[in-house]
Amino acid sequence: MESQEGGSKKSDSRRLSDSVTAKDIAALTGVSTTTVSSILSGRNVVRVAESTRQLVLSTAEEKGYRRNQLATALRTGRTNTIGIVSPLTWSGVENIRHTYLTKLLTSISVAGSRAGMNAMTFIDHPFNDLRPSTVADGRVEGVVLFGLPHYIEGASDWVHELEATGLPLVEIGSRYSRYQVHADNVGGARLAAKHLLELGHRNIGYFQSNDQTVSIKTRREGFLSTIEEAGLNAENVPIISIYNEDGEAELRALLKSPNRPTAFFCSSDRVALRAYDFLREAGLSIPEQVSVVGFDNSVVSEVMWPPLTSVDNPLTAMAETAVSLLVDQLNGKTIYNPEAYIATYLEVRQSTASPNNK
Repeated sequence: MESQEGGSKKSDSRRLSDSVTAKDIAALTGVSTTTVSSILSGRNVVRVAESTRQLVLSTAEEKGYRRNQLATALRTGRTNTIGIVSPLTWSGVENIRHTYLTKLLTSISVAGSRAGMNAMTFIDHPFNDLRPSTVADGRVEGVVLFGLPHYIEGASDWVHELEATGLPLVEIGSRYSRYQVHADNVGGARLAAKHLLELGHRNIGYFQSNDQTVSIKTRREGFLSTIEEAGLNAENVPIISIYNEDGEAELRALLKSPNRPTAFFCSSDRVALRAYDFLREAGLSIPEQVSVVGFDNSVVSEVMWPPLTSVDNPLTAMAETAVSLLVDQLNGKTIYNPEAYIATYLEVRQSTASPNNK
């Protein structure tokens, strides 16, 4: 009997905790219900002192407050949900292994949660099966777009059609709409080029994937402009796409040439990983005979051997900035800088060295 009574008390306690409302928290803390609701929603519509915010949050946690998302949506007409749209999600499981995709999805979801928002990922391809009208059917309040290449026919029309629905949106890494977030790809590529130049390299090649996104394009531009500034002729830089047969043949011939580059900058860590295979196939050791720099500073760069020197791609900061821009739109705030650029840095590891004696 005692155990049954204990179980009953625990059940009653859970029911009591579930019934705690923002009005209850307001009464307990002496803070207005409007302010409490703003703090508990995470939307920070009302400006409050940090001490007040912490008081409300700690009291809510102590009393077991749980926000009823469905009730809030029914009462306010808002779903507190961010939509995530990307062609990268279309391939499903295969692309979920893609570190870029995985990290952005996670970072957007976490940033949304901190802002009091849920996240909903649309897995259909935006230019084939997923229509803008479906995205704007009322389930989400705004959208974060990423992974949109600039060369796919219909991409611009698709984004503009979505904009026409009035649904707030922010892009990461592309340039179709007003609100955009980018890594400083030009600055990152300049860091990579300067690092190799400072080591003494003067014959530097560039490896790229077949992807022609804005990010890849601007990385190449930043790299080549830095080569020019160093007094070298950028037109002499071998630029090779290593994910097609012609590019592979060109690369193999280049590595056998007596004038082969002493270093390579790769447009991504994924490209660098493939470059490692070709360099080893040619009998070249890294970094003793050839240096390699990647871009992304992904988990892969740390486990490659030797560990890859790589430019950090600030995906978490980009996701946080995108969500912040989206929430500001939803809250009607004035946004003075609709295009945000997030700084990069170079993580130097063991894949680069001086070209002396190479």
